[in-house]
Amino acid sequence: MVEISSPNNPKVLEAMKLRDSAALRREKGLFFLEGERLVLDVFESGYTPKFAFVTEEAFWKYDCQPFLNAAAYARLISPLAAKRLGDTDTPQGIFAVFARKEIPLPAKLSRYILLENVQDPGNLGGIARTAEALGAEAMLLAGGCDPFNPKALRASMGSLLRLPFAQKRVAEAAAEAQANGIPVYATVPAADALPCTKADYSKGALLLFGNEGNGLKQTTIQKADAQITVPMHGRTESLGVLSAASILIYEMMREAAA
Repeated sequence: MVEISSPNNPKVLEAMKLRDSAALRREKGLFFLEGERLVLDVFESGYTPKFAFVTEEAFWKYDCQPFLNAAAYARLISPLAAKRLGDTDTPQGIFAVFARKEIPLPAKLSRYILLENVQDPGNLGGIARTAEALGAEAMLLAGGCDPFNPKALRASMGSLLRLPFAQKRVAEAAAEAQANGIPVYATVPAADALPCTKADYSKGALLLFGNEGNGLKQTTIQKADAQITVPMHGRTESLGVLSAASILIYEMMREAAA
């Protein structure tokens, strides 16, 4: 296999631009990934790599020949090129660019979530991973971080490539849920809100989660049927959105799993 030694190779530079630019990822319909477990898991999930790059060390260390054979463009790369291409502190030497695939929302939703302007890719990915693990049906996004951000994909461990999600305005999502008899709950760090353990999830729920620093917009809270919260003890005033989402999604899904 031909080796790329220069970190300024055009294909390496193109992959780097996709790694760093949400606008380019949207325009091209592509996304960038790195790391043996995530790249090969995504490949085995049915995504075909457009570009595939591996160092010689990674080539012999990992079982990646089928992945390389499937790629439209596959090359060995030097450690110097891998260091520049890597987005982690210790790159594993395996990188790929994949084409995005649309995962349509289920025709009928009953237990799902909406994130309003969640900015941190780690939070977005972590919430998606939690939602998939606990059985939430879908995730709606009202602004915020690009779900194909490499850090978000890495934090989700691939869940963002399996869990149905879509961009949707809060007003539209809330109106659709309510029209189908699904209660809409605004999650807030307020002592006078309904404890999440006492909310009614028997008909399902749409849970609304807000921005890391500012929470949900007041106009969003007003569109909900009720405000719910995680009861707090001691001097803790609030939880981060990832921790809160994990608890609240679990509560929503607990009855469905029983």
